[in-house]
Amino acid sequence: MAEIYIFSNNNKIIEKIRRWTSDLGKIIQIHPDFRKLKQDALLTADTFFIDFDEISQQFSQEFLNFYHSLPKPIPLLLISQNLSQLPPELGKNQHIDFIEKPLHQKFVSKRIQQALWQRSVLEKTCQQEQSLVESVRNLHAIKEENRAIQEEMKHLLQEIHHRVKNNLQIVSSILTLNSTNAEHPQVEEILKNTQSRVDTISLVHKKLYESSNLTEVEMEGYIQQQMTNLFNHFPLRSRHISLDLQSTPVWLNVDRAIHCALLVNELVINVFRHAFPKEQAGQLSVRIGPVGDKQVELVVADNGIGLPKHIEPSQVETTGLLLVYHLVQQLGGTMEVKRNTGTSFQIQFVRG
Repeated sequence: MAEIYIFSNNNKIIEKIRRWTSDLGKIIQIHPDFRKLKQDALLTADTFFIDFDEISQQFSQEFLNFYHSLPKPIPLLLISQNLSQLPPELGKNQHIDFIEKPLHQKFVSKRIQQALWQRSVLEKTCQQEQSLVESVRNLHAIKEENRAIQEEMKHLLQEIHHRVKNNLQIVSSILTLNSTNAEHPQVEEILKNTQSRVDTISLVHKKLYESSNLTEVEMEGYIQQQMTNLFNHFPLRSRHISLDLQSTPVWLNVDRAIHCALLVNELVINVFRHAFPKEQAGQLSVRIGPVGDKQVELVVADNGIGLPKHIEPSQVETTGLLLVYHLVQQLGGTMEVKRNTGTSFQIQFVRG
């Protein structure tokens, strides 16, 4: 049942209102002495009913100060013989209503019904606001939890790439040691080629570890670093070759980045080995970039002696060109070999 708090010393008015509103709520008389009020108890009221003519000016001011500080609005009905004497700023509060004396049953009942209905609406609104605040708080907590999980996943991925890179560097060091101690030039060549492949994959994981993007590799910067590594790794074979590197920013996922990097590795080493015999001077061209919205094009070309016409990458027995052919197949790409002036390998595949 609704609780209607009445501030008045006029028992006749209180009894009238009690009779008129017996079916609407419980009338609770409050002594109009603010010093004796237990303010916390007033927070349970559904409506305040103040007989302005029966309270002191000091009580009026103290109560209104309390009323304006309420955490949730409560409808307030003010009654007086002369409403013009009430503070004008009260009319600006949408939760305060006025009733002029003499009082009439229907009029008072209607105003109290309106006040109780307003209180019900306010209560539901407050509950909805609290529910919304709680939902926002829960959503914020979920976002924070997801952010923490993402940060942890990022840290774990960085750690994985870092460890893979370190392990591959250990393998590379072992291969370097074995190639240095190899007694046969052919064995040394095989070990050095294998080492370059390991270093190629290691560099992918190094780039991922250093990047804020742990799932894709920016190939422009990667190819630039890879070319520096390859020229340093094969100083005798590359010292008479100049490099023309043309690249456009393109991002590849880890698998495609490794495939693409291995393609560059094999094709460049092939140029070092065969394109310029007897230390003939020449040029190596490497170009990578997007083609349209989904395709990537990789071109490795030289102006050397050219690939013999009888050699097809899909049919050779040598590891390098055969690996190139299978890498292109694994990428689902196409490869065109041109033998006009020198050799050009033009490869296209879906970015993925």
